[in-house]
Amino acid sequence: MTLPPERLDEESEVLRLPQDASDIIIQQPDTNLITGLDAVDFNRGNVLRFPREAAIVVNSTKVYVAPVNTVLPVLSDTPKQDEIVSTSTGTWTGTSPINFTYQWTIDAVNIPGATTNSYTPSLSDVGKTLRCKVTGTNLGGSAIAITIGIVVDAADTVPVNTVAPVISGTTSIGSFLTTTNGTWTGSASFNYTYQWKSNGVNIPGATLNNYQLTGDEAGEYITCEVMASNDAGGATALSNQLGPVTDPSGGIGFMQIGSTFLVS
Repeated sequence: MTLPPERLDEESEVLRLPQDASDIIIQQPDTNLITGLDAVDFNRGNVLRFPREAAIVVNSTKVYVAPVNTVLPVLSDTPKQDEIVSTSTGTWTGTSPINFTYQWTIDAVNIPGATTNSYTPSLSDVGKTLRCKVTGTNLGGSAIAITIGIVVDAADTVPVNTVAPVISGTTSIGSFLTTTNGTWTGSASFNYTYQWKSNGVNIPGATLNNYQLTGDEAGEYITCEVMASNDAGGATALSNQLGPVTDPSGGIGFMQIGSTFLVS
């Protein structure tokens, strides 16, 4: 069938395909001038096949296919207060070039001035849904594609210790001590590291959440420093103290002041 054109102005016509149709016949087209048609198949009988949602603009010498979005634009990351988030343009068909404009929305309301491909959420955006409307425009027309909405997270906060770590175990040479992480506030999730200390001095290599006591710690007091860290920074907390470390073998290692030592 031949479709009557919908005239937009004196120099161009738009032919729109009904939902129940698949072909448009262009009367006496010059095939050499039909160029740059994405997703368009020029067949014998002067028939142009193209997506049903597309529009064809006939402008004296060229045929233009309006933009059609095939893959939605995507945000670069989960939006977070005070951190830049950007959007892709998505994937489009249509006659090149396709130019893109942007409009960010919060809870489906346009954000004034937020018209580039990136946006920095503010405190007032936290807990609300952020999207970006991407408009593709060419000589054939324009279309809008919208990113999937994502709720804006609060800004990361540095860990703060509220309950100190606790070490437990038997303070004798060869025994193992273990530590808890303690309790922390701040933006999850936390990464924990450990440093065991003897009389307040770091024990080289003792960086797990447990430690086996050696003769080097005999008579000394043991603590563990726990560091919690996240994207905002880190903080440390010191455990309780256990000791002194004893020698279960009864060998000569140390003698407490006031002890009685008998020699027979």
